[in-house]
Amino acid sequence: MNQNRIIVPKVVRRVLKTLRDHGYSVYPVGGAVRDSLRGIRPQDWDLASDARPETIENLFPKTLATGKKFGTITVVEGEHFIQITTFRSESKYEKQRRPRKVSYIGNILDDLARRDFTFNAMAYDVLKKKLLDPFGGRGDLKKRRLRTVGEPQKRFREDHLRLVRAGRFIAQLNVTPTLEVTEGAKNVRRKLSQVSPERIRDELSKLLLASRPEKGLAWLQETGILKAFLPEVSLGEASLEALRLSTPKLNVRLALLLTGESRSRKIQTPLKSESILKRLRFPKHLQKDVQTLLSHQTIEIQKLAKNEKDLRKFLMVLKPQRLDAFLDVKRALLLAEDSKTLPKETFRSIRRFAQKVRDEKQALEIQDLALDGREIMSVLKIPSSPRIGHLLQQLLEEVVKRPKMNQKEVLIRRVKELNAAR
Repeated sequence: MNQNRIIVPKVVRRVLKTLRDHGYSVYPVGGAVRDSLRGIRPQDWDLASDARPETIENLFPKTLATGKKFGTITVVEGEHFIQITTFRSESKYEKQRRPRKVSYIGNILDDLARRDFTFNAMAYDVLKKKLLDPFGGRGDLKKRRLRTVGEPQKRFREDHLRLVRAGRFIAQLNVTPTLEVTEGAKNVRRKLSQVSPERIRDELSKLLLASRPEKGLAWLQETGILKAFLPEVSLGEASLEALRLSTPKLNVRLALLLTGESRSRKIQTPLKSESILKRLRFPKHLQKDVQTLLSHQTIEIQKLAKNEKDLRKFLMVLKPQRLDAFLDVKRALLLAEDSKTLPKETFRSIRRFAQKVRDEKQALEIQDLALDGREIMSVLKIPSSPRIGHLLQQLLEEVVKRPKMNQKEVLIRRVKELNAAR
């Protein structure tokens, strides 16, 4: 690790210069410094300054006062959003989220002392090209160690979301928490219920998309934190291994997280995911994705691949856009059980068939039919009603079995027959 790796983009340098030219101190802090030291180009740059929020608003033509109450102003420079927070100290946290009172201070070192983990409590002096690292964050990164700034229980009590954040950083940075951090987390975990579901969801999502999700989740389970917000979930070796081997897609990893496991380490019927996903306020489309993936988890793909009619019907129910995720889940589960027996050719044949279906534009959804609802109403001379939807679904099921049937004249004849039979 070399602090010379900290390359500050021009747009950030312009913001720094504006503040310095007006006599203020300002430093890149937190994640941007941490990631730069890891050799990763930061996506976001946060700055800390002794300039007050009102001053920052006056110095820049376009700003957002999203966190002004807590000393943060977002400066908008073209497509870039740069958050600037005034050096501050904090009183007790309100509802384990925001400090009840913010006091502004003039010292970057005191500002760093309020942060959560040592590798987030670093700043960079751009003029002197000097790393400010009062709590040994750079050394902890090098040793792959997770430590809090100061006493762990105190830091976790300030904001109990930091318990889940610790798991997230373990997964993202592949670090190992100290014994003090682990013990401190165990003593505070029961208070996690006071944190909003949305905040937990966001941290859990970042954890699941990290390079080592199984490591972060294993720690959360060991400390009892996982049970505090996901009491339905118990992760055994096979589940954690499946997560390790899976592709970094949120729907895939959520499905694997919510998969139950028996004592014999064989994958069981999935847990009921609907209440969990709703409780954590995941978007409805993602809830639907995960529930669909879980409901088809027990399908034996070797048998499925042998019958084109069954495979086509399966694609109709699953929806083609979910096929890759479905196969990713199956692959991870099978690899976790026995990597030597993975039916690679089966996976390839299913993908080839799905591509053939797409290339030939075979009907798998109602909108793929050569006849639509308005045309059915015209042919049968009936008004709009649920009956139209039922007829379309019947046509789709027949077309899936016999793709060549998807011609307007054929479907018109068939819809008349179905209507007459009713």
